[in-house]
Amino acid sequence: MKNIQQILVKNNNSSNKFTEMLLENRLDKEVERIAFSFNLPLNLLLFSKYRLKYNRIYPNGIKYDIYAFFCTLFLGVLCFYRIFTLDMTNASMSYMERAILTVVPILFFTIYFIGFVIVFVSDIVYKDNNVLLILTIQTINRSISFSKTVHSFNMWTHISFATVILVNLITRGTFYLTCRYSHISEEISDIVRDFSFVTTDVNMVIATRIIILLKQYIDLWIKAILTTNVAQETDLYCQKLFGVYMNIIKAYKIYRKVFQALVSFDFYIFHLII
Repeated sequence: MKNIQQILVKNNNSSNKFTEMLLENRLDKEVERIAFSFNLPLNLLLFSKYRLKYNRIYPNGIKYDIYAFFCTLFLGVLCFYRIFTLDMTNASMSYMERAILTVVPILFFTIYFIGFVIVFVSDIVYKDNNVLLILTIQTINRSISFSKTVHSFNMWTHISFATVILVNLITRGTFYLTCRYSHISEEISDIVRDFSFVTTDVNMVIATRIIILLKQYIDLWIKAILTTNVAQETDLYCQKLFGVYMNIIKAYKIYRKVFQALVSFDFYIFHLII
């Protein structure tokens, strides 16, 4: 059995990642709390990045891939349905006003659909990397003491999620209470679409919290470097610190692969609106 595991571990880079997930997917309590805090709001919204079970982390399976595909397809149908049914123009408007109010909904619902595609496709394509990112964070956490601040970090993560979800519910709820629809089907489609789009905001919070976590690890690593007495410490200790640094870089590269499309999308949309 050991020989089989050694052969798998010495395989190419892609198989190394897969083997690491199979053999080292048990999470320490601190890291499990962090992973749980990231995944909790997505589970409540029926969309998750990975599965946590019996102190272990697993990538989403083929059932979730099929579910995410049909959700993306369904939400795309809702977006294009509203493009053809939403009409904000009237006969008293000028040609330019009617043109603007025709184009704006098309852009609005297209942006919605692109956001859905980015989130769900990323979860399918990078499902192994979602797990590998958490495992890499665990490797860092085992080398740098994060126990004193992990509770505070998780608390602010939950506060961030709660704030984003509440703001979405309040703004959208206020809109639906004050807006009158000509057909109930249009109102239902808008509610489902808006509820689902909260996953994009939640994923942005996850991306932000992970980069904050890596920044805190870097700060702790710099503190360890500055307090190191080179004359007294062994080469093994210095190699350990270098290994920590390389794992932080590795975690950032995985993070960039998983979240780059979503972060870039939000960045460009934010500047487009401004």
